[in-house]
Amino acid sequence: MKFNDLINSLTSYAHERANSPFVWVFITCFTLKHWTDFLVLFFSEQDMSAKIAHIELSISKSSYLFGMVEKGYAYISEPLISAIIISLIYPILAMGSSYVSEYFSTQRNVFMQSFDKKKFLTREQSVAFKEEREGLIETFHKQLSDSQKQLQETQTALIESRANSSVYSQVHR
Repeated sequence: MKFNDLINSLTSYAHERANSPFVWVFITCFTLKHWTDFLVLFFSEQDMSAKIAHIELSISKSSYLFGMVEKGYAYISEPLISAIIISLIYPILAMGSSYVSEYFSTQRNVFMQSFDKKKFLTREQSVAFKEEREGLIETFHKQLSDSQKQLQETQTALIESRANSSVYSQVHR
């Protein structure tokens, strides 16, 4: 076995492990649990021994089960337990999300099928409908103008009859 084969084997193994979702969940849980230690480690202007002392103090003060047991191993075990719980719950959440997505996809398909069953007008039917509507509008305008002419004639006749009646009444007085 050559040295390059060994390196390739180790890198492929590391790549497999790094692609595991559990590793990333654990790293996230660990970072969220100990974010102050990371801030001190990366952004503090203290010397390295003070940074290490701060982290050692944080490890010694770490508590387990909501402060009931004080042990140093709680520093790692709490994020580990959180990662295990999240890793177990994630498939259930994914199934629920998949169910909801499938439900709405089915509802969309039902809607599209009902929409596809509707019959739409062809171009010829649409043109015929437009011509019929224009004919109805033209008939309406003609009837309206005829009614206006008739009303005007009636008003003229009424005015003339009033004028005649007033002339008649003045003559007969």
